[in-house]
Amino acid sequence: MIIYILISLTLMIFIFLFFSNKKEALPPINLKEATDELIYETEKKRLKKLEPIYELQTHNIKYLMYNPNSLKQKEIKDIHEKILKMHWNNEPFYTEIFYILLILDKDNFFIQDPNSKVVTSRIRDQKNKMVKTKSYKVISTIETFERSFYMVMDKIINTDIDKNAGQNLILVTALLSISKSKQFEDFTLKSVYQTVMLQDNNVSNVDKDFSHMFNQNIKLQSYVTKAINHAIEYAIRHPYVEKDEDLKIKFSSKLPKKQLLHI
Repeated sequence: MIIYILISLTLMIFIFLFFSNKKEALPPINLKEATDELIYETEKKRLKKLEPIYELQTHNIKYLMYNPNSLKQKEIKDIHEKILKMHWNNEPFYTEIFYILLILDKDNFFIQDPNSKVVTSRIRDQKNKMVKTKSYKVISTIETFERSFYMVMDKIINTDIDKNAGQNLILVTALLSISKSKQFEDFTLKSVYQTVMLQDNNVSNVDKDFSHMFNQNIKLQSYVTKAINHAIEYAIRHPYVEKDEDLKIKFSSKLPKKQLLHI
């Protein structure tokens, strides 16, 4: 037993001495180099803190556009917001569609319900004279355009339609909605476009020949018509007594000046 312990101790001493001789001596520390390295790293950190940080301020980009506060009715404001989210603020489309929205927002256009019976009656006016009146049900042109706008916009987004064609379809949708109005019942679509657009001298890029509006796929044009008919079918009906002054086209709206605003 003692012999076994001695042999083990001898072996351990031999292994220790063997590996001790294999280790290399550590190089001496150069105090000057170490000090210079520490000074360099410290100065590097100080300069890094002083470097200006330039962040991309993409959320602060402003665009030249019309103030949405010029529009009062929620449905029209929502449509304008949707157009801006599509980044459709290019000209001449943006000025054209904004002016149409402005007209719809300010002028009370309505569509005579095609299924409504016209009731004729006689009443006395303020001057005690007997006058003939007509009453029937009407549909808001704004509601018609709003319903058809979102149907057509959904079609544009989910179909391979380029930006220019999509914008023309929206203009056609707006103008077709207006052309259904009682105030425009004797107008062609082209005359509606020119009548609306030429009311304000600031709408300077109007395409007088109207040709770009119809360079579209026939199926898409048919879809716009179906969307408007669908909107009229499901719109709310309102009782109305016809007044001559309501049937006059007033165009009380003027384009505001553009401002730099956030989208």
